[in-house]
Amino acid sequence: MTAPHDLAALKQLQDHRAGELARVRTRAEKWVPGLAAVTGVLTTAVVVKGAETFTKAPASTQFTIIALMIVGAVAVGTGVFCAYAAAHGNPFGDDELSRRADQQKVDGAYEDWNAAVRAEVSRARRLLTAAVIATLVGTASLGTAVVVTWFAPATGSGATTCLVTDDGLVRIEGTAPVVVDGELRIVPCAAT
Repeated sequence: MTAPHDLAALKQLQDHRAGELARVRTRAEKWVPGLAAVTGVLTTAVVVKGAETFTKAPASTQFTIIALMIVGAVAVGTGVFCAYAAAHGNPFGDDELSRRADQQKVDGAYEDWNAAVRAEVSRARRLLTAAVIATLVGTASLGTAVVVTWFAPATGSGATTCLVTDDGLVRIEGTAPVVVDGELRIVPCAAT
């Protein structure tokens, strides 16, 4: 004969198993808005500050920023897809629980149900893990794009030019002065 406390423990374990899928799906549902918020902040930062800096950056820096943005967008898209799939099941077909429910089989139904729940929990966990990893990769990539955009040197910034004057050459750091009257002749400075 089974002891009452063993039956109570078995009931607790069964209740835990039954709630496991709901817990994983709830975590996945909560991941999506957080992912969208972080992505929105980083994208806004690139758009607000990055546009003016981006156009002044050297071509190689522009390529790096674009590559980081593409990697970030793909990773974030993957993260959103995986989080939704973990939260709501397979978007392209039935999950294991639906297939088992369609069978309407009585013999062995409890074992089938437990196996289906375990399979679905495992799938949802894998997808949630993939969503978290994709989010971290996407956020890191977009964050790096923001940093590179903000701190990229402008093309020609800090360049040294020389002006030809009647007295010889005058070395100028940065941009040349505005000419109001007459003409200005700029030549490359000799390396010193």
